[in-house]
Amino acid sequence: LGFKHCNGDFIALTDIDAELDRQWLEELEKRILSSNEISIVTGTVLYDGIKNKIPPLENAAVHHCNALYKRKVLEEFPFDKALPRFESVDLQYRYRKKFKVFGAPKAIVHHYGSLDTDWKKKMEKYQEASVLLIIKHKSLYMLARPFAGMLYAAFIDLKPMLAVYSLLGFFKAGIHAITGRLRYEG
Repeated sequence: LGFKHCNGDFIALTDIDAELDRQWLEELEKRILSSNEISIVTGTVLYDGIKNKIPPLENAAVHHCNALYKRKVLEEFPFDKALPRFESVDLQYRYRKKFKVFGAPKAIVHHYGSLDTDWKKKMEKYQEASVLLIIKHKSLYMLARPFAGMLYAAFIDLKPMLAVYSLLGFFKAGIHAITGRLRYEG
C-alpha cells in the first residue's frame, strides 16, 4: 500500500518491530548510488541485540527489515497480494535471476521480533505461507527453506520448541494443501 503512495526513485523497507540506526538510510543510499549496476541493497540485521548478527552478503537473500530498492525492481516484480506472509521471499525468488543484491554493512537494523507470544499459532501461519510458496513455485528451494529455518531455530537460536512448532505447522499446512483446504489463489 505504501509503495502506491511513494513517488521517489528508491523504496526503503523495514519492519514494524525493528529499530533503525541513525545512519541507516544514509548508508543504504550511499551504497545504491555507488554504481549504476546496483538496484537492491541490504544491510546488517541484529536480532535480539547482538546475539544473532546477520551481515549483508553480496547476492544473497535480502533482509526485508533492512532493504533499499530502485523503484524499477518493485515495478517489474510487484508484491504478490495472494500471499498472506513471506511476500518478500517470493519477491526475491522472482527477481534473483535479473538483479543482484549488494551489501551495506554499516546500515544497521535492530530486529526485536514480534510481540506475539503464541509461537505455536505464529509458526502455523508462517508454515501455511511456506506451503503456499512451494505450491506457487514448485521449487526445491522453497521446499528446503522452511526446514533450514527450523534448523536455525533449534541449533543456532537455541529455541527447540520453535522448531517443533514450525515442523508441526508445516505438516498441518501440507495436509491442508493435499485436502484442498489451503490453496494458492494467485
